[in-house]
Amino acid sequence: MTEQEKHPVVYRVEEIWSAELGRIEMHRKREGGDLSHIAKHRTQLNEFLIGDEGWKEQLAKEIDRARELNFRYAYHARRWVRKRKKEAEKIRRAGPKDPWKSDRSEGPLREIVLTANKRFFQDEMTGFGDAERERVFEKCAVQFLKKEYRGTVVAAWVDRDEEAYHIHAVAAPWVEKSTKNAGRQRMLVPGSIPVLASYEKGQDLVAQYFAPAGLVRGERRAARRREALENEREAELPRDNIPCHVWRQEEAVKLDEKRQAAQAAEDRARRLEDEARAARMAAAAEARRVREEQRARAAELAKREAEVSRRERMLVKAVHGFFELSDAVRDAARAVGMLDHPLVRRASDLVEKARSGLGRIGGHERTRG
Repeated sequence: MTEQEKHPVVYRVEEIWSAELGRIEMHRKREGGDLSHIAKHRTQLNEFLIGDEGWKEQLAKEIDRARELNFRYAYHARRWVRKRKKEAEKIRRAGPKDPWKSDRSEGPLREIVLTANKRFFQDEMTGFGDAERERVFEKCAVQFLKKEYRGTVVAAWVDRDEEAYHIHAVAAPWVEKSTKNAGRQRMLVPGSIPVLASYEKGQDLVAQYFAPAGLVRGERRAARRREALENEREAELPRDNIPCHVWRQEEAVKLDEKRQAAQAAEDRARRLEDEARAARMAAAAEARRVREEQRARAAELAKREAEVSRRERMLVKAVHGFFELSDAVRDAARAVGMLDHPLVRRASDLVEKARSGLGRIGGHERTRG
């Protein structure tokens, strides 16, 4: 592996309270929380490097025992060593207290994660997990945890069923001291572990331990920030170490927001398409209605024209009968020599006017003059 291909070792430490141990153990056992990223067929490959299955219960018992013994020693010291009866009675009324400073803003325990880019644990030829790299990584991790955390790591285990191989560990930094006022006290004091005193030194140390695995130190952001401040430039803001489960929750929220936005866009496009389809259907219906009205009007006009034509034919027929009668009357008047009689002439004029009017009604059926 060349220098350009070397990956940085990832070392993250998070302050936790004893109440959070249940969440950590639940995730380790894959009994709850977000399990969408878990390859269940590989869970059986997870294993302990330090401690065993009973680590959480054992640590809880140690905390309870320290709480009770600290209370007894403090009462005994005030009542019988210092002879301060009122102070001893005040301790008795207050009862056992948690074995850590009450004014702490962060938990007294530490959760540790050690890992690297997932490509580091993959075989360069096959792309599958490289067992030898994992073994070397585990050896480096155990050495680092045991030596630098000075026996305070109560449990450390390997997770092989997630996207990237990584190691979880929990440290309980017990410190025992004795004073005249409180007697022997066993407390959880994270500051007693030098590797936790400085984030930068911790990163330097972990890089030294993992150098045999081919890993290098991560970026020196803190040093860059100090240099920027010294040179009066805008400093880079420190990057927050986000726990994996928090990152997955945030990513799930972002993914859900994207899905909702995509669904909203799809619904809007579907709504616009439905509206366009409805408009096209309405326009088509209106066109059909107009065509039907036009056909109805044309049919009604044709019907009326046919009726008018029929009545004209009836009228012409009736008038033709009248013409025949008029011709018969004129022939009769000629036979009796009364063709010039005023009545006959008047009747003849009326018949000629009727002939002329009949020609105007229907020229195609005009009779002779």
